[in-house]
Amino acid sequence: MSKSKVLCKEHEEGNEFFRQGNIKGAIEKYTQAIAKIPGKAKQGALLYGNRSACYLQSEMWEEAAEDAESALALDKTLVKCHFRRAVALRHLGELCEARLAIREAIKFSNGAVPVDVKQEEATIKKCTIDGNPTARKRKPKPQAPEPEPSSEGAEAGEAEEEPPKKKKKIKKLRCETMTLETLQSMLGPGETLL
Repeated sequence: MSKSKVLCKEHEEGNEFFRQGNIKGAIEKYTQAIAKIPGKAKQGALLYGNRSACYLQSEMWEEAAEDAESALALDKTLVKCHFRRAVALRHLGELCEARLAIREAIKFSNGAVPVDVKQEEATIKKCTIDGNPTARKRKPKPQAPEPEPSSEGAEAGEAEEEPPKKKKKIKKLRCETMTLETLQSMLGPGETLL
């Protein structure tokens, strides 16, 4: 039996396990097939992509992102792999990178953007505030009513103390080493860099 036949058999077995909901079995079969790939074959991209889907189902975000990246290194046009990478990165809190990945998925969709890609783009946008990809929306905290000033302090000539000011937290962007082209690709239509 030739190496390609074994690879196809394991690939198909992995697909069958995935269809049956046996994600662990699918991961094992895809892993066996990946181990037998000669060099950087294009079929390897499909196997990494399939295993990435399994890792997403298992909520193994880092592994899902890594396999999507491995697939894209072999074939950068795989829309599903850009999508899977975006989902995994969003779950890892890497919103800047997730936004870049979803834009790549849209770019390679050739005008026919899948619904799940559009939904993920909207989800990533909801996770950001004012263009800060590391900020997350929070519900405003209810404020306690201010106590009425007592007449004792005013009569004694004491000055009222001001409440301490809250320090603003500065969030550090996770994507500090972006190129100008990367930043420009994040901009929407009609937006420009200052």
